[in-house]
Amino acid sequence: MYEFTSAIGFIGFIIAFVVVFLLIRSKHLHGHWSVDNLENRPQKFHRHVVPRIGGLGIFVGFFCALGISVWTKHLEPWGFELLFICSLPIFFGGLIEDLTKQVGALTRLTLSFFAAGLGVFLLGGRLIHSGISALDVLLANYPVISLFLTFLAVGGVINAMNIIDGYNGLCGMVALMIF
Repeated sequence: MYEFTSAIGFIGFIIAFVVVFLLIRSKHLHGHWSVDNLENRPQKFHRHVVPRIGGLGIFVGFFCALGISVWTKHLEPWGFELLFICSLPIFFGGLIEDLTKQVGALTRLTLSFFAAGLGVFLLGGRLIHSGISALDVLLANYPVISLFLTFLAVGGVINAMNIIDGYNGLCGMVALMIF
């Protein structure tokens, strides 16, 4: 049985931490296109300009951890490649938003639904159990409801995390509590 070990997850975390640290420390090199300004807008809580491209570090850590899992035979390679493909629309949409500050909320929501759709159709992942008996009957008997709720759950979680991402540490702490 293939599994993703906590040691590999920890290696991914360390890689992401180092990349994000380096992005912050090197903002003088890329800040002209990657930092958030200090305009007086909602969700702007930083005292100093900070790079908006922290997702790049998280993505690199994710990619490295999954690559190590394939290399050490903890994950099957084809599953890794498909998972990586499924994550690309939302990653690139977020990266383009971070760099240009021009991608609207509807576009990001659409990209998250598209990524969820890729997960459903390439990996066969969909919501089939909720822990609520009546809903579980609907999920089992009506695949359209299962697909709709899968798209809603994936897109909703991605966008909910994006909304709280502007405040230092809040998104990370919420993700840790959810985990």
